[in-house]
Amino acid sequence: MDKAQTTALALYERIDRLSDLLIAGEYHKLTEASQRNLVRLEEDAICALAQDHVRALDGCHAGCVDVEIAYGAARSSARSRFRHIFIAARNELRDVGLWDNYQNSATSGAAFNAGCDRYWEDGQAAAMAGASRVAALPALTRHRDAKPVRAEDPRRQSTPAADH
Repeated sequence: MDKAQTTALALYERIDRLSDLLIAGEYHKLTEASQRNLVRLEEDAICALAQDHVRALDGCHAGCVDVEIAYGAARSSARSRFRHIFIAARNELRDVGLWDNYQNSATSGAAFNAGCDRYWEDGQAAAMAGASRVAALPALTRHRDAKPVRAEDPRRQSTPAADH
């Protein structure tokens, strides 16, 4: 549980970092391509942390099962509550292709990139729909909805009549 708590805190810290990045003056001085690359690096790091978090939860879940088997205990209320959190977090990653199991989930390459893209796209869709999902970190950050736009907003351009 300690590892799961550590990874959960690291996830939120990384999301804060991404949020801070998007409002930093230095970020706005970058080209659009550099902005996209920088955001992508942060998103990839968050995807990797999300995998580490689910891996830690999976290990804790396996430990609970082992203890129950060793002592012949029935399912406990605490394990049932934990299992609800674990399954929600695991399914979040499984649904987008970032989780298969603790041994062979994609951690790099094309499969990881595609899963991470879906993770953020699904989070954006949930945020736009107002959905409430457990462990829906991308939906909670909503940063894709608020990305700075470098192009001038045409509604803000002055017209000759408005200047008089």
